[in-house]
Amino acid sequence: GLLDAVVAGLRDQAQRAGVALDPGRAPSGLGVRADPVRLKQVLFNLVSNAIKYNREGGTVTLRVTPDGSDVRIDVQDSGEGLSTEQQAHLFEPFNRLGAERRRIPGTGI
Repeated sequence: GLLDAVVAGLRDQAQRAGVALDPGRAPSGLGVRADPVRLKQVLFNLVSNAIKYNREGGTVTLRVTPDGSDVRIDVQDSGEGLSTEQQAHLFEPFNRLGAERRRIPGTGI
């Protein structure tokens, strides 16, 4: 499915970074109504960032669970996280929240 494609596309990145990728398993019969291209793009970016901003020996875990009539997709990582101040600026376009000082490529979109 879609999660399998995202995980397969990022497995090499995770391996190069020394990060374990735990794709979890979606419950059977669970589906969503969404644009598959855009949903894959969003998940790919979230998981890629979770790998990129993690630490060697870290883990990225995906979980899919029903949430009422919705489906919840969690991407959790063992990176250092964000301070309260960084979280306040999280959705500002092109704000890299200090990552530009760590030589990690990206645009902050």
